Amino acid sequence: MLSAINTVDVFCAQDAVEMFKLGMKRHDANDCPKAIEFYTKAINLDSTLARAYFNRGTCHLKIGKPDLAEQDFLLTITYDSLLMDAYYSYTVSLLYGNKHKLALPMLNKALMIEPNNAPLRNLRGQIYAYLGDKQSACNDLSITKGAGDKEGNGLFDKICGGDTLKGEAFSLPWPVDEHWRVQNISEDSTFSLMEFFHDNEQPEHWTEYGAMMTLRDIRNANFKEFSQMIYQDFKQRAPKATMKYIKEDKKSEFPWLILLLQAPSTVDHKQPESQLWYIIQGKTALYSNFRAVKKATLSKDVINNWSSFFRSGTIIEK
Repeated sequence: MLSAINTVDVFCAQDAVEMFKLGMKRHDANDCPKAIEFYTKAINLDSTLARAYFNRGTCHLKIGKPDLAEQDFLLTITYDSLLMDAYYSYTVSLLYGNKHKLALPMLNKALMIEPNNAPLRNLRGQIYAYLGDKQSACNDLSITKGAGDKEGNGLFDKICGGDTLKGEAFSLPWPVDEHWRVQNISEDSTFSLMEFFHDNEQPEHWTEYGAMMTLRDIRNANFKEFSQMIYQDFKQRAPKATMKYIKEDKKSEFPWLILLLQAPSTVDHKQPESQLWYIIQGKTALYSNFRAVKKATLSKDVINNWSSFFRSGTIIEK
């Protein structure tokens, strides 16, 4: 039963936001039925108030009404497509009804918007595993594990047997504000490749490209020989390419090298291209990562920024 003060609050509530706040008070007090009443009144006053739908859906889920929660979370996403918690909760509401397949399209949409969202990617990985698509499950979980996510690490070892990335991994979260997404993952027992593009770009038409490669069972690699191999491979596409060593640390626990490749033009896309490579030697694998842009040269600022980005990565030992 509402106190006299709360009764006055209701009387004074003149708009959707005020009614929403009253709903939050009852929500915080674990009074979901009364909170739902206030959230509904807020929605009646402003049918686009995404947070009211979301909170009402949370209450519906809490009191055992997943079908109503599902509708609320879907409306939340309709009015605020960037609220990632709504995608997660919408999926959970579907799982109550064993609607696993129906959850995938919305999770796919969310991960296109925010590809580095570990909880959503872990959830999608578990759904893939439930549906019997182990490869897709392990692709998702290998990404979160490689980014250092504890839940992803545990799920990967449980679902995928811990075969891939066993022993150690190089963790390098790509900046969310730059709108990177994972385009492709290729993997076998000795090699893995993860390719990154910006959200609005495709492999055939890109302005910037990123990649992370793992060469397993390579120890004490000769950086000079490896960099020459990279250089010669690039020259097949860009005969006038040049190579420059930017920085190196041979005495570190995990030795590393930063390498710059620049070319005025390439054979395939007929445009200039520059690449900055970061090569780091782990205890059980060699990790090579690079970013490429369709420019003939990289400025010192870009080199420094990209170098700092690469150096922020860490080798995780299991």
